[in-house]
Amino acid sequence: MISMTKKQVYKIIFNNNFSVLGGELDHVSTEDKLKILNMPIESYFDCFGDDKILYIISTLDTFERYLNNLQVNRIEFKSMNISTDILSYSEPILRPKITQTIKWGMFSKDLNDWVRTNISIDSLVSKVCTKDGYRSLSDLEKEIFTEYTDC
Repeated sequence: MISMTKKQVYKIIFNNNFSVLGGELDHVSTEDKLKILNMPIESYFDCFGDDKILYIISTLDTFERYLNNLQVNRIEFKSMNISTDILSYSEPILRPKITQTIKWGMFSKDLNDWVRTNISIDSLVSKVCTKDGYRSLSDLEKEIFTEYTDC
């Protein structure tokens, strides 16, 4: 069971026809826009190029309220919890276009902090033992593993 208060990483994929600039949000009331803007989301990163994807770090409760606002306002999307995939590095986060590097930098730091808080040293040891050894770890995993083993 997923905790309502533990922060997780979520992914929202908007319908291909969705365009913030195309007026899809024109029908959303100012009140609903403010509800979305004022939600206690820890961090987010949006990729609104060819793919319309939003990554969010938040609690399940906040995420469900966010999704409810989208549904109430007839915005089509698919959503998923990608926390486990992020921790196993099987979910690649889309890298930003050059114009989004500052926003990406802030989200990337928050995501790395989230990984540090949620990754299990057991999973790192298992990965080292079962795959291509220490080389199989990402840079962040190597950093975490080294900090743990230097204690």
